Amino acid sequence: MLIHLDKNDVLFICDHATESFEAEDEGEGFAEEVIKRLENADIEVIESRSGSSADEFFVELFMQWDGADVVDILDLITESLSNIDIEFTHDEVDLDADDDDEDFDSDFEDDDFDDDDDADEDFDGDKE
Repeated sequence: MLIHLDKNDVLFICDHATESFEAEDEGEGFAEEVIKRLENADIEVIESRSGSSADEFFVELFMQWDGADVVDILDLITESLSNIDIEFTHDEVDLDADDDDEDFDSDFEDDDFDDDDDADEDFDGDKE
């Protein structure tokens, strides 16, 4: 069996995992949100193969996560589902996208602009 999640689902799960961890959630909220992203047939197979409810399955998985790296939660999902013979795949997601802003252009300096042309203009753009 294969469970595949698209980019939006992966981003949502990762965001919710981080929020749940920071809120010191015991994993119930995380499990609920993951389950919302799955098909009913997927949930039934997880429950039958794991011997527990899907909620319990994902709470246990969440409790194994140290919260340090959100990529690890995807690895735990993959590993846990693999243990019950379910292949988990997902669209590739750049989880470090927020860090790209820092690399924008470190050589950029505000004093590189020549403001002298605008010195005689008032706020309406008219010359004084």
